[in-house]
Amino acid sequence: MTAIEIIWLGENLLTGPLPATWGSWKAVQQIAVESNRHVGTVPSTWGALGKSLNGLWLSNNPDLTGCLPRGLERFKGNRVDVCDGTGLTCDIC
Repeated sequence: MTAIEIIWLGENLLTGPLPATWGSWKAVQQIAVESNRHVGTVPSTWGALGKSLNGLWLSNNPDLTGCLPRGLERFKGNRVDVCDGTGLTCDIC
């Protein structure tokens, strides 16, 4: 079975909440959903990706709010770039 390692969906005018199920995909290394129209918070399940994630792009989704889920403190990328143009605080909660 092939594992999903990269979710690259930036600049597609996608709407709605971010899928919580992505947090259970253990091989995911990169998630790019920047410049869409996502709403709500980053699902708490995404915290499980903190060990494997090496790229995260959430920027330019102004209706994303709240903080990043516990576990993403292990994310090695720049959290400020992740949250630019969003309503996210980029704090871990």
